[in-house]
Amino acid sequence: MLHLTRGNYLGAICARRTYGPAQVVETTYASGQRLTRHAHGHVYLAVVTAGALREHAHRRDHELSRGQVVFNDSGEEHEDFVLAEGTRCLNLELRPGFLRALEAEGFRPKAPLLYSGLGAAIPALGRLHAALADPGGDLDFEEALVDLLLAVNAREKRASAGRAWLARTLELLHASFRGGVCLDRVAAVAGLHRTHLCRAFRAATGCTIGEYVRRLRADFAHVRLREGELPLATIAADCGYSDQSHMTRELRRLYGRSPSGIRRRRANPIQDLDRSS
Repeated sequence: MLHLTRGNYLGAICARRTYGPAQVVETTYASGQRLTRHAHGHVYLAVVTAGALREHAHRRDHELSRGQVVFNDSGEEHEDFVLAEGTRCLNLELRPGFLRALEAEGFRPKAPLLYSGLGAAIPALGRLHAALADPGGDLDFEEALVDLLLAVNAREKRASAGRAWLARTLELLHASFRGGVCLDRVAAVAGLHRTHLCRAFRAATGCTIGEYVRRLRADFAHVRLREGELPLATIAADCGYSDQSHMTRELRRLYGRSPSGIRRRRANPIQDLDRSS
């Protein structure tokens, strides 16, 4: 079994940044790539930002796609199989001092290996990418990182029993957020009455169904804006917005920036900057 030191991963490294709280290493993988059994000698949070992979750990398989998070303690053994071309991960290597400060504030997953979705905090992914692209984005980066950790901590504290309805519901929302979803359909897929569904969904994710859908739509728009040069009206229509102004309002609300501002601040493909000094 491989033992990897800080900053080293089995994927291709396409970006690396160092901040006070953490070192960030962005990795990319090819479809069908198998990552042999390995462990890391440091605590880190891995966030899938594109594509999909299957991770085997603790005698179980875990399917991971955009917005899924893995919190690994040092020495946790796992192996992975990449399911989609262009799969990317942000690996956030958390510094001991930062972890100790968080623990004093009540954050620390009880399970050494934790699989979760960001839920209501999914826009933090976009804010994290924006901060990485901004030479002065230290504060934005730390805020987005704390949002991610809070999402992990909140999800871990919620009971997992009897949540088959939630997996079905999230699968539907992720497949239908660009249009065609209504409460009756969601309730039918979940197998719950509408009133029970609304209460249970808020308790499980920290937001309403409508807000979750709006965040998924905004996250998708954020990715499209960073990846290409399509007209804003085309992106708005493709993401399920009624028009370009609707998209602009939602992105300003969730990211604090206009679509043009997000596009201007897209990250460069390969960077290696030390911001710890």
